[in-house]
Amino acid sequence: MKFVLGSSSPRRSELLTFLGVPFIIEASQYDERAIRESEDVLEYSKELSIKKGEEILSRKKADILLCSDTIVEISGHVLGKPKDKNNAREMLKRLSGTEHQVITSIAFFKNQSLDHVIAEVSKVTFRDLSDHDIASYLENARYLDKAGAYGIQEHGQAFATKLDGNFSNVVGLPLNRVLSYLEKTFGPDWRSKFE
Repeated sequence: MKFVLGSSSPRRSELLTFLGVPFIIEASQYDERAIRESEDVLEYSKELSIKKGEEILSRKKADILLCSDTIVEISGHVLGKPKDKNNAREMLKRLSGTEHQVITSIAFFKNQSLDHVIAEVSKVTFRDLSDHDIASYLENARYLDKAGAYGIQEHGQAFATKLDGNFSNVVGLPLNRVLSYLEKTFGPDWRSKFE
């Protein structure tokens, strides 16, 4: 069987590699919509991961396909990937000195059909960030491809004072959830099922 990761994120690839499953990458071309006012954030994130998978399966076949979406939510507002440096600066100022949620949803497709969808939530607290902190970060970090404009596994570690939840979820793929799904679906020797 072939395992397909429906994401071009190098962080998700790196995390999935830790599980020891061979996989191929197929990036989704789904054009994400903005969240609607008063829409449930978890359901929104799940919908995005499902839509990404449906787009891939409309043009490719996959025995197992994993699609994922990560968003940052603070006080009812969703922070996606920043449009530019100024937008990233605004996001970091908003996150400064506060607690926010990182939500990663995963949609698992089996034999061309949706099989299971989940969302994992972690809470991250940032210390107060000075203008110098933010300027230095924006000069030295890759932030345009990250929800909330930061990566916890990189420079974002210097900003976070507390993490309540799964670390790999904040990076972009909750490995505990992936492992649970694979074990439940294919048994304890699930690795032997994939080429």
